[in-house]
Amino acid sequence: MLGYDSVPCNIVDTDDPAFSSYAFEMLNETGVKRLTPGDLHRNALTRYRLGSTEQKNILAFTLQEQFDKNGIDLEDKKTRASNRRGNNDYFYSHFKHAYKGIELDHSGQTLYDILNAIKTVFPLQEEIDQGCFIGLYELQRLDTRQDLANGWMITVLQTAKQFFNSSATVHSKAKQQHAWAMPGATWSSPSNMANFLREVYIKAGGELGLPYHGEGSLMQVETNPVQGLFPTK
Repeated sequence: MLGYDSVPCNIVDTDDPAFSSYAFEMLNETGVKRLTPGDLHRNALTRYRLGSTEQKNILAFTLQEQFDKNGIDLEDKKTRASNRRGNNDYFYSHFKHAYKGIELDHSGQTLYDILNAIKTVFPLQEEIDQGCFIGLYELQRLDTRQDLANGWMITVLQTAKQFFNSSATVHSKAKQQHAWAMPGATWSSPSNMANFLREVYIKAGGELGLPYHGEGSLMQVETNPVQGLFPTK
């Protein structure tokens, strides 16, 4: 129909049940339409189920376990709005952030704690907020001496909820404060969200020694708050 009388191809004779998965990734990763992080994640899960012991496939499975345990679908917003959406009441759409969590702690405990904290403190939001997620991740990453006790993530978010009624509001208020306190500076989600959560916690009288990025990175929540940052009494 297209005027071609032959098509070049390579014939591969293999007993590897995962070969089609490898071929799918290799051909599409560098093609006109690159694979999305979601495609790569699902492909890694397929390889794991077929018996692959590659580290990235094991991590993909461990990552997925944490979402399943928390009853949260890991899917992009387009999928969430379609008839292919997951069955859970909650979803998270940032695959790269999710993988940061599992790469920080291969056991999956840190990722589990982040998801559980956001869902526990802000149970009325369908979407697990990306800003709160990466802020908690960064605080955990900075805690190199492991000084923070179990449950600290919930404590920090509960403090933020005293001022902001939703996790999405925490995220948007952090951006407003950043633009006010650091005009012209580039927004960096991990550091800015971590520092914002920390400074809000300190403002409320919190006593945990939360780590941070140094005096030059402060969001100036206490000393130079943007107008309307906190609700008036």
